[in-house]
Formats: sequence, structure tokens, C-alpha cells
Amino acid sequence: NTVIDALFLALELLKKEELMYLVDLVFTGEESLHCIPPDFFHELEERIREALGENIAKQLAGFYAMSCE
Repeated sequence: NTVIDALFLALELLKKEELMYLVDLVFTGEESLHCIPPDFFHELEERIREALGENIAKQLAGFYAMSCE
């Protein structure tokens, strides 16, 4: 699917600062993860882990779990 491929490519191109900005929006409640499909979230989580570290990736996963209950 070309749309999915484009999303994954865009995710890979985000800089560390841009990823942290997005994560901060989730942590402050300004953005939500509830509409992200699991496959895409796992790609996002891996990218966050690579760029920002395990601790932030785990926190984000916790927010994702809560928003998808």
C-alpha cells in the first residue's frame, strides 16, 4: 500500500526534535494515540526507541495502551 509506505518513510525522516515534540503533545494530552492502528504504532514506538530511548518509548506505549482500552 503506497499510503502506508509513505507514512513509514515520513516517520523515518522525522528528526529527534520533531519526534520529541510529538511525544510531548501526547504526554500533555494535546494529542491522542487512540486512532493509530497497532501496526503503525509499533513502527512509531520503534522509531521513538531508536531516537529518544527506551524509557520514553515505554511511556508512550503506556499512553497508547490506555487510549485503546
